[in-house]
Amino acid sequence: MKDYSFEGLNDKEFENLVIDLIGKQLKVRIERFKPGKDAGVDGRFFSPKTGKEIIIQCKHWNNLADLLRNLKKTEAPKLTKLELEKYIFATSLPLSRKNKSQISSIFSPYIMSESDIYGRADLNQLIASHEEIEKKHHKLWFTTVNVLNLILHQGVHGKSKAILKEVEEKRGIYVFTPNHQNVIKKLNEEKVVIISGAPGCGKTTIAEQVCLEYFLNGYEFISIDDCISNGEAVFKEDHKQIFYFDDFLGRNYLEAFTGNEESSISHFIKRVKMSNDKYFVLTSRTNIFTQSTMISDIFKQEKITKSKYEILVDRMTFLDKAQILYNHIWFSGLSNAYLEELYFEKRYNKIIRHVNYNPRLISYITDSDHFQEETSSYWKYIERTLSNPRDVWDRM
Repeated sequence: MKDYSFEGLNDKEFENLVIDLIGKQLKVRIERFKPGKDAGVDGRFFSPKTGKEIIIQCKHWNNLADLLRNLKKTEAPKLTKLELEKYIFATSLPLSRKNKSQISSIFSPYIMSESDIYGRADLNQLIASHEEIEKKHHKLWFTTVNVLNLILHQGVHGKSKAILKEVEEKRGIYVFTPNHQNVIKKLNEEKVVIISGAPGCGKTTIAEQVCLEYFLNGYEFISIDDCISNGEAVFKEDHKQIFYFDDFLGRNYLEAFTGNEESSISHFIKRVKMSNDKYFVLTSRTNIFTQSTMISDIFKQEKITKSKYEILVDRMTFLDKAQILYNHIWFSGLSNAYLEELYFEKRYNKIIRHVNYNPRLISYITDSDHFQEETSSYWKYIERTLSNPRDVWDRM
């Protein structure tokens, strides 16, 4: 049986997983509610016998003593205001028999049986019984596989190894927006995908996470440094490989655009397309890619643009932007004082709706290393950064 720790999920992702698992196990449809103060209710359904509410509460914590204090002081008093038949509780923490008894005592008489308390082991057992739920929650397995162990066993070398280690560190904050699945779809159809977009739109992050997904599915990961010949040198017939070329046109590529180099790229793309077990992911800034296709006859002739996928921030939904911000906040390690500045009067909505919203800016403003002033000045710092993003681009 797999042993997920759930540490790669934020609290909302964990909550959705638990609700799906319990709903499947009990064969009931569980109601969910919009984010906000939940009055101790993350999900509910009604007893077919009495018509009373059966409540589900989820807690994604990393310290048992703190959790027990919170349950006794904050969560248990909420139940006295509800008319419910029973209470179901789930946590990402491992629980002993004694721990379950403690939790049952805290929520007495609402927890009818200790079997209505789900700890880490119980949730993993449910996951093993319901593989369709495991597949639905893509990030669950995506953030749990030991990438470093795979790197050692697969003998990944050089820059490819360094990139995979960096990508692993970013897995927690990554949000699976429709862009991810669209890139995968384009890659499966064309064998090659060129992800383009403006600086900071997230094209490199998506490209890396897509490559990681293929790596986790048994493909050798090859990062091409700055010359396509590096890919040609390690191209292996009858061997699953995914190649990655970040910013393949480069900052100064147009100034030194040579027929030989563009021909080499075109040839490698054709070679990948003709293979049965190779994929190629490239990234480029939109303006440079557009210029290259205007002056390159080879790019036109080989229909390179057919493999292009554009990342546009203005196509992101409000929910996509909110999830990206939330994940950065959750995994940032920012102190409560900083978080209060963000949550005061729902200021976070101003960030999500800002005209300059950009994943790279979100990463920057939630990184405490970039802010050295008083906590009370944090919101002004955020407003200043969003209004003048050029200051960020100059430093990165």
